[in-house]
Amino acid sequence: MVQYQQNETLSDKVSEVFDLNYRVYGTRRLQAELKRQGITLSRRRIGRIMKEKGLVSKYTCKKYRIYAEKSNESIVSNALDREFEVGQKRKVLVTDLTYVRVKQRWNYLCIIVDISNREIVGRSTGRNKTAELVMQAISQIPMDCTSSNLI
Repeated sequence: MVQYQQNETLSDKVSEVFDLNYRVYGTRRLQAELKRQGITLSRRRIGRIMKEKGLVSKYTCKKYRIYAEKSNESIVSNALDREFEVGQKRKVLVTDLTYVRVKQRWNYLCIIVDISNREIVGRSTGRNKTAELVMQAISQIPMDCTSSNLI
């Protein structure tokens, strides 16, 4: 009977310390705080008490967040559907924007590639990633393929 009452008071004390500390303490910090108050308990016992009472630290709970789509990004359809053998020269052009390190600075490279023969039809480089960089690469495309699809 005495053991049951002692367990009940220890359980209440653990709950009280847990609540006073904004429900963020885990077993280590609860053990340290209880020790400061003169109560010696093992972390395992504190963990059992927390489990019995349903006490979970806010930091141990995984928070699921719903990621909303960004406002300026639209869903683009898969026009090629992995059919890279188009056969016709300069029918489909693809582009890539990447960065390379040159003399301790990042420089950006925009290339436009003809997918039928992997030929680079336009390119530009610059220190900043801007629309101007892309426009320079587009302006280098020969006039006979300006009616192509740009993906």
